[in-house]
Amino acid sequence: MRPGYLILINCENEHEIKTRSGRIFYIDKGLYVYVGSGGNNPLVRVFRHLYNYSKYKNFWHIDYLAEVCKPIDAIILSKDEKELARILSTYFTGVKSFGSTDDKLNETHLFKIESLLEFFLIVRILSGG
Repeated sequence: MRPGYLILINCENEHEIKTRSGRIFYIDKGLYVYVGSGGNNPLVRVFRHLYNYSKYKNFWHIDYLAEVCKPIDAIILSKDEKELARILSTYFTGVKSFGSTDDKLNETHLFKIESLLEFFLIVRILSGG
């Protein structure tokens, strides 16, 4: 199992994001949690998204979001991304089909949250604390 991660993102304005496939996502102003897969090196993956650094610009949905909204913080967890997305979907509303192209079990990997406190509670629940 590959570890998953959560990225806390702040969107100061509403945005319309168009991906390389032509899909359009409407993002409201507010805080979001993005769920991703750490792959073989989760630290590198998280760093790439937090600092919008990559030689492969705009590959994943999160790359497009990170161009217009600010990634604030991240945490790597032992659960995989599908399990993390499943758990978050029971608590929060998501942006339909965002980041979940290869996940047939979950409708989204991007969830709107109301506050930083919610993010810290999510982390606590998911880390078993």
